[in-house]
Amino acid sequence: MKTKNECEATPAVVDGVAYVGDLEDSLYAIDVATGEARWVFRNECGFRVSPLLLDGKLYVGDMDGHMHCFDAEVGKQVWQFDSGTLLSCSANAVDGLVVFASEDGTVFGLDPKTGKLIWKTSAGTQLQCAPAISGKRVVIVGCDQQLYILDRDTGEQLLTTDIEGPTGATPAVRDGLAYFGTADEVLFCVEIETGKIRWRYEARELGDVGRNAAAVTEKLVIIAGRGRDIVAVDVETGKLAWRYHAKGSFDSSPVVVDDHVLIGSTDGRLYVLGKDTGTVKLIHETGRALTGSVAVADGKLVLAATDGLIYCLGDPTQQTAKTKDATRKEPLRVVTDVHAGAEV
Repeated sequence: MKTKNECEATPAVVDGVAYVGDLEDSLYAIDVATGEARWVFRNECGFRVSPLLLDGKLYVGDMDGHMHCFDAEVGKQVWQFDSGTLLSCSANAVDGLVVFASEDGTVFGLDPKTGKLIWKTSAGTQLQCAPAISGKRVVIVGCDQQLYILDRDTGEQLLTTDIEGPTGATPAVRDGLAYFGTADEVLFCVEIETGKIRWRYEARELGDVGRNAAAVTEKLVIIAGRGRDIVAVDVETGKLAWRYHAKGSFDSSPVVVDDHVLIGSTDGRLYVLGKDTGTVKLIHETGRALTGSVAVADGKLVLAATDGLIYCLGDPTQQTAKTKDATRKEPLRVVTDVHAGAEV
């Protein structure tokens, strides 16, 4: 399917429907099986962020600063909240609370049913990451080179940590730890309870890693940046486990599916790597820059290209998988690339 304008965000896919907005004025609900739109909401401005789907409701912020709540089935707007400024990051939700941040450094907690403000707090000067939630704590990192830990129920600021560089990357949280990169080419692991930096990895080969979230498994932290490398480091020590050098840079975040890592590149390629070794398994060429991450559901992959074309791919670990888009129906093909390779 082709949207009206380019798409920068990752689609949200639930129950066979992909939800994604474009940068002009539209939010789409797309049937994954057919590629046809189930409904389209026309707005006064575009959407840069990924929607959040919870209990049949869709939450998504627009470029004029409004957080919208829709009935996901029919696309009817339930409520709208005006934050007062641009929203560049997705919302998160837990236990009767929708949390999101705005470009002016404000973090909001809303009632998901009514859109009523429960709390708001200031956390720095510019926020471009989605809030991460770990237990009773909200984790935010910003362009003012600080990590903020907030109380989930009240929004109270509990502690801050100097992270030595700006970032717009959403923290990945697991087992009481937060993992994120900065524009100064450093990957951090921070204890959420204390704010103490447990380890840091100097990611010079990655370039700017302040835009892409990390993928965290039991053993590895996997991240890519605006350079052409993807790296995996040991989750306990931060030491390099493997590195893969691609042909293009990365504005998207890696996704782990079973034993594979999937990531789209600005060179128009979808890379499928072995999770434990970084060995290339498949490379699929779309011919269009990919800045949003891959959404995975029901054995299918959905991704949006910057020109507004939405792709649906079958299982990327099988060479017989099929591609569906608005203009092309062709097999997923393996591309041999002598300039790319994994380094252990």
